[in-house]
Amino acid sequence: MGGNKANNVRKQKKSFVVSTLITLFIVAMLIFSGPASAVIVSISGLSGSITQGSSKEFNISITLESPDKYVPISNLSLNISGNTPKQCIFDTAGTIISCDSGITISAISPANASHYGGPGSGYGVDTIGSGFGYDFGGSVTGYGYSNGAGGGEVTFTYHITLSTSGMSTGDYSARAYLNTGNNALAYFASSTASFTIASSSTTSTTSNGGGGTGGGGVTTPEPIQNIVKHETRDCNVLSAKPSSCKFSVPEHWVYELVITGKENEIVTFRIEALKGLSSKVPVPAPGTQYLNIWPDSKRIKEALIRFRVENSWIASEGLTPDNLRMYRWDGKKWNELETRVLSINASATNYEAKTDGFAYFAITGPKATTVAETTAVPTATAPGGTPSITATATQKAGQPLSPVYFIILIGVIAVAAYLNGATQKKK
Repeated sequence: MGGNKANNVRKQKKSFVVSTLITLFIVAMLIFSGPASAVIVSISGLSGSITQGSSKEFNISITLESPDKYVPISNLSLNISGNTPKQCIFDTAGTIISCDSGITISAISPANASHYGGPGSGYGVDTIGSGFGYDFGGSVTGYGYSNGAGGGEVTFTYHITLSTSGMSTGDYSARAYLNTGNNALAYFASSTASFTIASSSTTSTTSNGGGGTGGGGVTTPEPIQNIVKHETRDCNVLSAKPSSCKFSVPEHWVYELVITGKENEIVTFRIEALKGLSSKVPVPAPGTQYLNIWPDSKRIKEALIRFRVENSWIASEGLTPDNLRMYRWDGKKWNELETRVLSINASATNYEAKTDGFAYFAITGPKATTVAETTAVPTATAPGGTPSITATATQKAGQPLSPVYFIILIGVIAVAAYLNGATQKKK
């Protein structure tokens, strides 16, 4: 009896020690993963359509939400991806370090001496040790108020002018970076700013409803009562070389045709948004959104149809952005076109479908049995690479698992093993 009682006491003590160590481990994890201050990188004023040859002005802002924390800053950069990619690297004073042509920068509110802190223990842990967050390690130099003096948030703002002269037409995306120069967390990135460079040489004629003859002699067999809206545009088509033609009427969803012709010519295209399936098509379409595209030439080799779909419509159809497709009626059957996602933002998804003919089109996709709720997560992309898509406007300091967690965990396991061994020996 006495031996059993002693064993029970030892087991209780061992259980208490192990439980205490596990509790301390959890508390340590909570401390080290505590509230992190945010570094917010943002681009404002860069969106929509820009006429080729004109200039676009916008701002890049860097906000340090807790300026009593040290943020190492090597430089700032702007990356533009598209048919004519550009990159510009500059320092916190707005002075250009290296830059492609067509980009100028002026500092509206640059970093100054009052923001500059000496060597500290890294962003997220100030010199008096009152904060927790991402630790860049000792002996780094960064921006913030020295000695943990604190104050309001600090924002650096830079005015950017982008000249589109020499840039090809098409869709572009831009992203700004705060580059730390530290491998622990190489950079903080803004969300993607999307814009389009449109040709200034094309003209457009639009009208509400209507059938009959469009611009340039384009005729349509579609009954007038089934047309919501149509747009006609004269497009410069080149022989064996893709050329872009922009459209602006949102009802038909098409914003660009990239056309390759069999010879050089001016071709008029008419795009019609329909109320429902055309009465000229005898087979039910696989979609619920219908449109017609009519050219006044038979010398089109192939084309890329770029169209924009509201994310709310995709969800209402029980689809996901990845499984939406465009179909074309070839006179006998509906053919699924090669369709791919170009970009996704908070409100819409841009697509591209490849076709070698025109006429009746439908947009749909295989119905998703279940649509899981997802959140767009930015993929880490080194500055200078193609920016990834992100649905967030800010990026907070990362919280990778610190090596101290593993040390504590190993300690817990070692102590538990020791106690268990000691108990076995006493038995």
